[in-house]
Amino acid sequence: MMIRQAVGAVVETDGRVLLVYKVKGAQGKLAGKWDLPKGGVEPNDCSLEDALLRELREETGSSQFKLGSRLSEPLRFAFDAETSHILGCREQVTELYRAVYTGDGTDLVPLDEEIAEVAFFSREEALPLLFPETRRLLASLWQQEES
Repeated sequence: MMIRQAVGAVVETDGRVLLVYKVKGAQGKLAGKWDLPKGGVEPNDCSLEDALLRELREETGSSQFKLGSRLSEPLRFAFDAETSHILGCREQVTELYRAVYTGDGTDLVPLDEEIAEVAFFSREEALPLLFPETRRLLASLWQQEES
C-alpha cells in the first residue's frame, strides 16, 4: 500500500497559531477536531508550495499567506483500516511549512466542506486541541525555538 504525500502549514501571526476545525474526513463526518491546515498533494499541483497554497485557500478561504521555510521533520501518521481502504494508503507523510497570515481576518471563511471554522489560538491553547502526533511535533519545534 502507498504512502499519501501531503502538505500543511504552521501559520502564526502576532504570536497566535491558525487552526481549522475539521468536521469531515475520508471516512465521512467526524466528531470535530482542531488541526493545522493540511491536505493531500494532487496530481495537478506543480510543487509542494503550490499544493500548500491551494490547501490553505480551500481550508481557510484566504490566499493571504506568506510561505516560509519547510520544517526539517515531516509529520507522519498511520491511517486506521477504514481510511486506508478508502484512500488506498497506509500512512501519510505531511511536509510542514512555516507561514504567516497577512490578511485582516475578514476572508477566513472555509471553502471546503471538511472545515467548519478557522480561528487563531495562543500556542498554549492550541497544543491540547491537536492530534497527538501534531502536538508532539509542534511542542518540540516551539521548545527548540525558546532554547
